[in-house]
Amino acid sequence: MAVVLETSLGDIVIDLHTEEAPNACLNFLKLCTVKYYNNCLFHSVQKDFIAQTGDPSGTGKGGQCIWNVIDSKKSRFFSSEIHPKLSHNKIGVVSMACLDGDKDKLGSQFFITLTDDLQRLDKHFTIIGEVGEGFDVLSKINEAFVDKEDRPMRNIRIRHTIIIEDPFE
Repeated sequence: MAVVLETSLGDIVIDLHTEEAPNACLNFLKLCTVKYYNNCLFHSVQKDFIAQTGDPSGTGKGGQCIWNVIDSKKSRFFSSEIHPKLSHNKIGVVSMACLDGDKDKLGSQFFITLTDDLQRLDKHFTIIGEVGEGFDVLSKINEAFVDKEDRPMRNIRIRHTIIIEDPFE
């Protein structure tokens, strides 16, 4: 139940919380399966806060869930699965991003925490996993120079995703 993100700065291994957030993890894994995340930019890097990616348009306004990728008649979004025992309390927590701050508008975008002590996010975002390896890569992302809109000055991309284990197959 892990995925490797091969990024332009190195590899990040994400261990998924498939029991606590089954639909969100299914969505994430199946988007990886269809190579949806390949070449996605980290379009927002907020130092000592979060790094966000998962939008193929690179704008931070795009993306869609796997069910919409498969069938365009389905909703672009799905609902949150906020688990009370999971917390944004360390570096490397991986959560689904919400569109327009609506916790029930989850698509393909996700973020990784770049600091600990972000429990204020706990009741607002669905945690899908945590980084198991690649903390050096997170440090490099965190140190990226960004513009006034938090877009890295140098492109940081997910080049490829590799599923190590898919419990939904």
